[in-house]
Amino acid sequence: MIKAKKFLGILAALMVLMVSSVYAGHFKETVTSPVLMHLAGYMTIEGKEAMPGDEVGIFDADGKIIGSFVVEKKGMFGDIAVTGDDELSVEKEGALEGERLDIRVWQKSTGSEYTAGNILLSGPAEEKAVYASYPGNQLRFDGGMFYLLNIEAVK
Repeated sequence: MIKAKKFLGILAALMVLMVSSVYAGHFKETVTSPVLMHLAGYMTIEGKEAMPGDEVGIFDADGKIIGSFVVEKKGMFGDIAVTGDDELSVEKEGALEGERLDIRVWQKSTGSEYTAGNILLSGPAEEKAVYASYPGNQLRFDGGMFYLLNIEAVK
C-alpha cells in the first residue's frame, strides 16, 4: 500500500513537471524529483501586475533551474513545483533541504529579466494566510511545504 502511494505521488509530481515544462518560454525547466516545494502568490513588475506571458524562474545555489511558471492570470503566479534533491539518487536533481534559492522574473513585453537585488519578497498577513506564509528575506528550500509569496520586481 505504501509503495503504491509513493509511486502515485512520484507519478503525479512527474506529470506536473512535464506539463509545466510544455508551457515554459524564457525559463526552461529540465530537472525532476519526487521531492517538491510549492510556491504561489501575487507578482508585480515595476509596480504593475504581472501580465500573461511574464515568467518566474526558481534556481538552486548552483544556478540550475528547478522550477518555473508562466503567468496566465494577471498578477498571479503558481503553483510552481520547486524541485528538491532526491536523497535516494546519486545525482543532485534539485535543491538540498535549507538551500538558498534565487528567484528571477522575466517580463515578456520588454524582454527584461530581473534578478537578485531587483526582486523583493513578502508574505501575506499571518492571520489571513491559508497556507504558511513566506518567512524572512531569503527563500530556502523546504520540501513538502506550500508557501504563499508576493514577488515584486523593480529596477
